[in-house]
Amino acid sequence: ADAAITYAMSFAEIIEAEVVLYHAFVPFVSGFYPVALNQVENLETENKLIDRLSNIHEHFSKIHPKLSITTQVDKGSSKTRILDYCKKNKIGLIVMGTKGASGLVEGVLGSFTSSIMTSASCPVLAIPLTGKFKMFEQITYATNYQKGDLLSINYLLQMNDYFEAKIKVVHVDQSDASREVKKVAFNKYVFKINKHVHDNSVSFKHIGGKDLVEALLASTLKDKTDLLVISHVKEEGLFASLFHKSMTKAIACKIHMPLLSIPITVK
Repeated sequence: ADAAITYAMSFAEIIEAEVVLYHAFVPFVSGFYPVALNQVENLETENKLIDRLSNIHEHFSKIHPKLSITTQVDKGSSKTRILDYCKKNKIGLIVMGTKGASGLVEGVLGSFTSSIMTSASCPVLAIPLTGKFKMFEQITYATNYQKGDLLSINYLLQMNDYFEAKIKVVHVDQSDASREVKKVAFNKYVFKINKHVHDNSVSFKHIGGKDLVEALLASTLKDKTDLLVISHVKEEGLFASLFHKSMTKAIACKIHMPLLSIPITVK
């Protein structure tokens, strides 16, 4: 979380956003103790968390005096509470930490962050342990020819007003189709996007690879990508949802750069 907080402050300063330092905890409940003692235990926990967030607030207020920073502590399931809070307060972006390419067991890492990324109603930016803020020069948007790509790319273009980075739309082709068939599909997709997007910062790239995540991450390294972007189309059915969750978790576990997930609702 330390890397994510530090990154979030610098990012918010660039895009002129307000920052909320948010934490939720599950209240202590035990049938072996009177209700009053449970309440005392939870009040002490809440006060400690408030004090901790206040110290973080004070620290970063000195580093970023122009930023508006507030704190919020809630009781309940971390996932449920943060999703409810963000939806109710119309939060524009969630910034979270992920252990990323740390070489540890994939099944354990990135599970909470990837879960939020696939459930949140707003974009989620995941910052790996080694993530340090820098102005974006190269952004990679990973596409599987989703329905919501145009909306996602337009969102990126609006955000990119602050950075003026190059945006590369990358498709990893895992099919066994012939080269000609793949080329036709890719060219059709590029034509479709270019009909609506007239921006010289956007380019397209088609690569092959049986392992989607490995091929994608290798491409980002080669292109010196500063931000990897994926989109989550919410109404494409169970299979698409499961595919996205699996891919998001795998990337969150191996990522060596910030990862932005954009939720898109397609009617």
